Amino acid sequence: SSTRWGRASSSTRWGRASSSTRWRRASSSTRWRRASSSTRWDRASSSTRWGRASSSTRWGRASSSTRWGRASSSTRWGRASSSTRWGRASSSTRWGRASSSTRWDRASSSTRWDRASSSTRWGRASSSTRWDRPLRQRNIDFKETKLNLLAFPTVPHVEQL
Repeated sequence: SSTRWGRASSSTRWGRASSSTRWRRASSSTRWRRASSSTRWDRASSSTRWGRASSSTRWGRASSSTRWGRASSSTRWGRASSSTRWGRASSSTRWGRASSSTRWDRASSSTRWDRASSSTRWGRASSSTRWDRPLRQRNIDFKETKLNLLAFPTVPHVEQL
């Protein structure tokens, strides 16, 4: 029913889907991508744009509400499981790969511009570091003996093992 330039079962444009898709293959309301419901320009299950996800993603691969990234929920330009931007993570990351709330890097939780497991900015660490590559709050010269960042203070966090 009501399709344009695509193969679908209901209201699709330029794409193959089962319901209301545009320019992509999806099951419901997708545009330019393959998704199951309300996606645009990407492969997802629900409401994604330009990304592969299961629900409400834009330009990225995720399961829910991602933009320009691969994630499971609400990511932008990155691969994550939930709410990431420009990065790969499981939850709320931007420009980085992490599991939760990271930006521009690979981390497990709330990191920016670096690879870490929790709340880091511009540094590779397991928890709350900025501009450094430590395991746990190491200073900028990567010394493991002191937990001092001097000009780059840390943010209060919860250890995620």
